[in-house]
Amino acid sequence: MAEERSLEEMMDAADARTLNAAGNAFADRGMWNEALECYERAHEIDPADALIAVALGAELRHNERWDEAAEVYRTLQKYHPDHPSPQRFLERYEKWGHMWPTESGPESDTGDTDAVPPTERERRA
Repeated sequence: MAEERSLEEMMDAADARTLNAAGNAFADRGMWNEALECYERAHEIDPADALIAVALGAELRHNERWDEAAEVYRTLQKYHPDHPSPQRFLERYEKWGHMWPTESGPESDTGDTDAVPPTERERRA
């Protein structure tokens, strides 16, 4: 009979990509805290992985943990200087102190550059 392992034990033994996939599965089910934990662990294992950094940064932004998200994006920028996410979100952070979407830029087709706080539903969509 196979020995049963706890979720914690399985997560401790998982590699970064497996943890990222688990984080995505948790996020798809609206299990935000579990998703965040997986993304954080994955990023600790492999801070150079762009997919993991983007997922972690997005989840931190959804939780309005701007300082932590900025650190993740700075790390992403260090490893991937041409990646668009760090520049876009760090510019918002430096200008407004948050990373909510703006009415201009990739998320919108208007010319208004003022920050627009999203509703809870928009943030989780």
